[in-house]
Amino acid sequence: MIATLFVIWLLAGYAHPPFAKALGEIRILTGFPLGYYLASQLSLAIFVGPILFCARWANNALGPK
Repeated sequence: MIATLFVIWLLAGYAHPPFAKALGEIRILTGFPLGYYLASQLSLAIFVGPILFCARWANNALGPK
């Protein structure tokens, strides 16, 4: 599970910079470039999701006390 989280973090954090120039031309929401949005917001949100999933999974795996 830790390896899976690491791969997700690696892809979310480092997969989009090579495409930043092309992504910067695409505007979303209130005019922010997509490259900026991916770097500042989406990569963090992508990583928080699996952490919440793992926390819930661990809580269920331990069972009620």
